[in-house]
Amino acid sequence: MSAAVDLGFRVVTEWIFQANPKKYDLLAAAVSGADQRWSMKVHRQDVAVGDRVWFLVAGVQAGLYLVGTVTSPVYEIALDDGFGKWKVDVSYDAFVEPPLLRPELLAVPELKAFHPLRGIMGTNFRVPEPIAAILNSLAKGRLKPIAGATGTASPAHTAFRPASC
Repeated sequence: MSAAVDLGFRVVTEWIFQANPKKYDLLAAAVSGADQRWSMKVHRQDVAVGDRVWFLVAGVQAGLYLVGTVTSPVYEIALDDGFGKWKVDVSYDAFVEPPLLRPELLAVPELKAFHPLRGIMGTNFRVPEPIAAILNSLAKGRLKPIAGATGTASPAHTAFRPASC
């Protein structure tokens, strides 16, 4: 068995950030073209600039509607805005068209056991590499770039970045 070698690169982590449509209009925010601030109540030490984000809209039409990129380190704001004090900035890079809705996602046996796709409470979820590979495969050909997006999420999204980022 060989030992891991640190080559100064970090594998990009993929995340699911979940939005409650009763509290936040994710699709309208994406159309605005502005980078957005998201809460990071958990996994603050794990998220990094350049990580890929799958944006899941909860509710009746639950599914993955957007992909984006983390654009800032995690930071703390002075006053809690109702969603917590720890934040991270993201760009909305591409719509998933048509969206990957919950029935389609849960029809894939490997995804059926992944709790964040089944309607679990929470905001931020790390996506294990095997699940990320399946999501990327399902999204192939469905990613429609958002005009003015500043991130790097795309079908050719890079898998590595310098460890210092």
